[in-house]
Amino acid sequence: MANPGDLRICKKGHYYNPEKYSECPTCKKNGGETAGSAEMRRVVRGYHVPEDGNEDVTVAEAVKKIGFQPIAGWLVCVDGEGKGKDYKILYGRNFIGRDRSMDICIQGDKTISRVNHASISYDDKAKKYYYSPEIGRSIDYINGNPVFETVELHNRDCIEIGSMKLVFAPLCGDNFRWEDWNEE
Repeated sequence: MANPGDLRICKKGHYYNPEKYSECPTCKKNGGETAGSAEMRRVVRGYHVPEDGNEDVTVAEAVKKIGFQPIAGWLVCVDGEGKGKDYKILYGRNFIGRDRSMDICIQGDKTISRVNHASISYDDKAKKYYYSPEIGRSIDYINGNPVFETVELHNRDCIEIGSMKLVFAPLCGDNFRWEDWNEE
C-alpha cells in the first residue's frame, strides 16, 4: 500500500493510489460516487475521509512514531495458484481480498471475497499478530482448525484461505522492533 501521504485525491474527493491507477478508479468505474461511498472506502482501505473535507489521513500511532509504514511480517503461499508468492504484512490492520485496493491482494481465487475477506493485524504494543475473519463467505482455517473469530498467529502457522495455503512468517516481536532499531 502507498504511504498515506502518497495517496491522491480526485476532483470529487476520492482517494486513490497513483502507483496503481492513472486516474481515479471510483470515478471511472462508478461514474463518480460521493466521498463517503462504500467504493471510496475500499480504495482507501480503512482511511476515513473526514466530513469537514480535511485531507489528513489517519495513521497508526506506531507508524507516526517511526515516520514510515514498516513491514511487520509476511505470508508465503506454499500451496495453490500463487505457490511461491509472498505478501507483506504491515504494522496495524491489513485487509485481505482479491481486489487491488486490499492491503493483501490475492488475485485469481474466486473463493476469496473481493474485499475484506479477512484481516491480519500486528499489534506493536503487545508484539502480537492476529487473524480475523471479516465478510468472507468461505471458512478459513489455521493449522487445520476453522476460524470463526479473531485468533492469535504464531510463527509458521498455516492459514488456509480459499484454495490457498499460506505460511505466516513474522519479522517483528520480542526479538525485533522498528522503534528499537539502531543503525550503529
